Amino acid sequence: MGDPLLEQARKQLAEGRLNEAESTLAQSDKPWANLHRADLILLRAPFDRARVEEACALYEEASSDFPDIARASMEKAKAWLDAAPDPMMEVLQEVFGRSQFPKMERKLIDGILQGRHTLVSAPRATDLSLLYEFSACMLEGKTLLVTTRLPGENPAIKMFRINPSLATGEVRELVGEFAGASEKILVLGPDHFRHPEIQESISDLRVELVVFEEAHTACDRSSAFTQAAADAAKALVKMQPPRILALSGMAPPHVLNGTGEVLKLIHPVRHTAPFDRPELYWGVSKSTEKGNTIATALQNSSGDALVFAQTPENVGEVAAALKERGISTVVLHEDMDAVQQERTLRDWERSEARVLVTQPILEETIKTEIRNIFLADYPASLELFFEQAMLAGRDGDPANIILLYDSGDKATHLAILDTLYPDRDLLEETHEALRGGAEEETLNPRALNILVRRGYLRKDSEGGWAFLEKETPIQRLDLSEVEDRRKLAEERLREMEDYAETRSCRRRWILEKFGEKPGSDWKCGGCDRCKALESGYTKRDPEAKEAVLDAVAELESRRMTVIGMARAIMFLGRPMKGLTEADIKELLHALVRDGDLVANPDGDWLSLNRR
Repeated sequence: MGDPLLEQARKQLAEGRLNEAESTLAQSDKPWANLHRADLILLRAPFDRARVEEACALYEEASSDFPDIARASMEKAKAWLDAAPDPMMEVLQEVFGRSQFPKMERKLIDGILQGRHTLVSAPRATDLSLLYEFSACMLEGKTLLVTTRLPGENPAIKMFRINPSLATGEVRELVGEFAGASEKILVLGPDHFRHPEIQESISDLRVELVVFEEAHTACDRSSAFTQAAADAAKALVKMQPPRILALSGMAPPHVLNGTGEVLKLIHPVRHTAPFDRPELYWGVSKSTEKGNTIATALQNSSGDALVFAQTPENVGEVAAALKERGISTVVLHEDMDAVQQERTLRDWERSEARVLVTQPILEETIKTEIRNIFLADYPASLELFFEQAMLAGRDGDPANIILLYDSGDKATHLAILDTLYPDRDLLEETHEALRGGAEEETLNPRALNILVRRGYLRKDSEGGWAFLEKETPIQRLDLSEVEDRRKLAEERLREMEDYAETRSCRRRWILEKFGEKPGSDWKCGGCDRCKALESGYTKRDPEAKEAVLDAVAELESRRMTVIGMARAIMFLGRPMKGLTEADIKELLHALVRDGDLVANPDGDWLSLNRR
């Protein structure tokens, strides 16, 4: 009996339903399906360069099973590609001065030009401007870029940027001016979308592409969430643009999924940039004398360093300890004005100092040869930790990311959360303090914002505060949204604590948190946990290794994971020479990495590798 998908495709072809036939063939994983599908693509779109390239890729896949037919067809298609002019390559060379596209960007741009919504996740320092600048050149209409980031020094094409500090009326006039201007890209900030008048003027434009940089900030599951970004996302969805390009920093899968949901991206093209970097070493040092710990590490290593600390006070303490040990150091913190911050960063980038100690306000730097990154306080989220870590070793040479962990640091984070997510007591204290004549600058801005949004306060015509009467007392306010956000923030802190305290491979732990699943043959060699295993009891005590292998041989028929196997071995009282359950887990992971055990793909259950 023939293959049902092939029979269905033949029937659709006979009836002239070519699009349905191609979709049917795409459902099959058989080599002949790739061959027939490639033939069909060339029949339907013989002069569409992107589709001809797609057909060549399918012929390539089918060539191992149908070498003569597939290779002959592929050669003909490639001959056409070589002879035919490619307008996209002409634009790339003439406008952008490049001879070829980066590996994935051509495919993503093809999807954008075909009208596909696209969601791209990459470390913040990654330059993705070609995706929207090139697309804007090829599309007839206008492109809208929503971003809080400063423009690059020399963008390939001119952009029409509107200052977020301008009044609403001025912004509307400039949007109208842009409609008739030669520039293809209008640059706005998320705050612009708070004004219905501006939204209305933008909706009058012929926008063919909307680009949302830092799109994950519109998702309330992200640690970088802002209400302004969420409001902008709602406004963009209301515009119903033909295509949206959402550019996100590195984020866990649940945040990326939430970003797609907020922007209503239906079946988007998704791409996550490769982020596993074998040249990076991940370690944790449990220390209360953090400045001295960092100073000692730097005296035993070379190269520049970046140190992150949570508060201005912590920045000062670490910097003082480094300077006392003769290490040239500059500081960057939120109490400095913008000019001071910029001067400090430039001094460090010109290598006038070896170490920069900064709060998490530093997001980007042109310096690529950073050999060491120390986190004097553990970050508020895994997303922030990863973005900070990715600043290390961008020149491709080895670099270290060391988290200095003290469980007492949690008090600092909780104090910050008290400020970010005020409770009813703080709201009431703020309200009474303002009524008593306290200066606005001395009060919690988040608390003031909630009181204004809930109708307890408003600014009067002279810039003072008016106190409004409300039936609901402050102590009975519904703060469920604020409380939920705080719970999410506390969960992120626990996630960072889990990273610091894990006894398994740190590099694997990070990869899995960001949705990447290393294969069974994957080896780390780049974290303190795996280094400890290499030099620890797995080599020093072969009896423990043999005892574990014997236990797995006896228990493997029960199909247990690492956790279940470790518990079973402990429960059965095998002679483990005083090892704990956690030690056995580490040993099991090491035996998988060394190839003695296999984690079977249909459930990660362990068995002996009978090579």
